[in-house]
Amino acid sequence: MSVLAYYFGWYTGAVWSNLIASVICVGVAWWRLRARMIAHHLEQLAQKDRHHAEHMDALSLETPGGLAVVMAEVKDARMAAESAYGAVQGLTLMAGGTAKPAAGATRIRKTASDKDTEAARKTPAAPAGMGSRITSETPRSKA
Repeated sequence: MSVLAYYFGWYTGAVWSNLIASVICVGVAWWRLRARMIAHHLEQLAQKDRHHAEHMDALSLETPGGLAVVMAEVKDARMAAESAYGAVQGLTLMAGGTAKPAAGATRIRKTASDKDTEAARKTPAAPAGMGSRITSETPRSKA
């Protein structure tokens, strides 16, 4: 037996080989788990990149569909509104209307309901002792 074996308290020589094999196995296991985690992380990044690319394609005006369709509809609606405005202006000129629209506050016209409200304001108030009690025109029969 060697002096080192007695010094460390081991009486067989196979302990160092087991310790070295354990360290190597832990290192390999850690390395494999770490590689698996990195591969998973890289797959997630690639998936996010593909998802981002899909959205960028939809927002691009050069690709068919997506935002290009929306912008075409907006352009068509704008052209329709401009042509309708031009048609209204043409009808105004054809009808001989050269008057400009009124600027500022518009005069409010009285309607039938406004006249009834104004007439109700002009009626005399009830006498002081009556309060707001409603009386009928015909007296009630005393039975």
